[in-house]
Amino acid sequence: MYKQHWNEAQFIDFTNNLVQQGAITSGEKYLTQNRPTDLYLHFLPFLQGMLYAGNTAALSKDQLQLVQNLADAFSTAYARYEDFNKLESANIK
Repeated sequence: MYKQHWNEAQFIDFTNNLVQQGAITSGEKYLTQNRPTDLYLHFLPFLQGMLYAGNTAALSKDQLQLVQNLADAFSTAYARYEDFNKLESANIK
């Protein structure tokens, strides 16, 4: 698990960077009067990728466990999806 904390300036810089890279068309949606002054990011890897949760406060140990359980469930569901696709391909052949 990886954790990162951004202050308001870092959040604004990241949003502007997304606009410059063309990942989003405008930062207007994110750079509102209600933008976070503190943003705690929690990245939880799983076999096929990574799940992340952001919050204005750091997540507790119990909350992180819930997010990890969700990542584990998503990993299992994605693996079953891949298995289904392989089975369908084999049936077509």
